[in-house]
Amino acid sequence: MSEAEQDPYGAVMSFRASERAKMLATMSELIEDAQKRAKSHNTLSRERPKWANLAGKLIWYRDQILRSMNYEALWKEIQAVKELVERRAKERAEADQKKGYLDMSAFQKGKP
Repeated sequence: MSEAEQDPYGAVMSFRASERAKMLATMSELIEDAQKRAKSHNTLSRERPKWANLAGKLIWYRDQILRSMNYEALWKEIQAVKELVERRAKERAEADQKKGYLDMSAFQKGKP
């Protein structure tokens, strides 16, 4: 079985990460160009505010991309912690079962 078949969401996440990296590189180039044109003396004075506005919008979009990357990284960390907790709970249940403890969650309240 290939890795994509084992973890399809992981493959999608890695694809998203590579595409985001490309978008961030492109966005940085566009922001730099827009800022240069907004500050340039060769740009017409009536066009400078348009370039400054464009640079501001591009910066906002770049921040949104970075924010989504942070959310995805946080989601990965939560999944790792969840798996760790589940594994430890399973190990603890197995250890308790070896010691002969009863699993009290199987009993309903008020019934023996």
